[in-house]
Amino acid sequence: DAAAQQALMRRWPALDIVVRWNCIQRRNVAYLQAALDGAEVIVSIDDDNFISSEADYVGLHSVVGTQADVPVVAHASGWWNVCSRLECAPARHFYHRGYPKSRQGFNDTSAEVKKGKVKVCVNAGLWLKHPDVDATANLEGPLNVVSVRDVAGDARCALAFGTWCPFNSQNTAFDAKLLPAMYLVVMLDWLRGYRIGRLDDIWMSYFVRAIADRLGETVLYGPPVVTQDRNPHNFTRDLAEELGGYIVTERLVEYLR
Repeated sequence: DAAAQQALMRRWPALDIVVRWNCIQRRNVAYLQAALDGAEVIVSIDDDNFISSEADYVGLHSVVGTQADVPVVAHASGWWNVCSRLECAPARHFYHRGYPKSRQGFNDTSAEVKKGKVKVCVNAGLWLKHPDVDATANLEGPLNVVSVRDVAGDARCALAFGTWCPFNSQNTAFDAKLLPAMYLVVMLDWLRGYRIGRLDDIWMSYFVRAIADRLGETVLYGPPVVTQDRNPHNFTRDLAEELGGYIVTERLVEYLR
């Protein structure tokens, strides 16, 4: 509760100052508490994401910290859009939220896929119904994901070192040792007249990939798949918060790479 959070955050007064109440970055406090409680794997899920009654949700996320034998996707561009796995009705082509705009013209089907053993530091669960996309995609028209395609016959896939795609904190498990890199960046600075928002977990994911690639660890995408009955959004407002972030993201990912 609020009182317990205030007591906890006295240990990190600088962080306590910048992490506001009633915002998604408050998840940073939960991550700290989970780590202090001795969690080896930390899972976060949004309040508008719903778990299938048939799915072993915790069991599927428990792949974190293990070696997994999965299809590994590589693309010559250095980028691969995991949302190319999502089947929409009616059909739509769209990209994961925070995917650099300059990289959205590449052909996802030209990727190379090879089976390989990877060490998993993050498991990014995917979504049905409302996918996690930029406001530009939502403004173009409604999206309805009805299924998730396998990759080379497997529900899971990893990306090769040097082939990137963002992930989010919406339905995501990570190794607790990643905690410093899993910091949800506090938003709302101004850039060129735009207030930057909605990219806290996206920039977090790029920090993780920059480090994980060097350490020989990777991110899995796939199950557990949740159904997102999305909370009400003003897509025009979302776009206003994303525009400055599009500019920063281009420079950030090139710097990190």
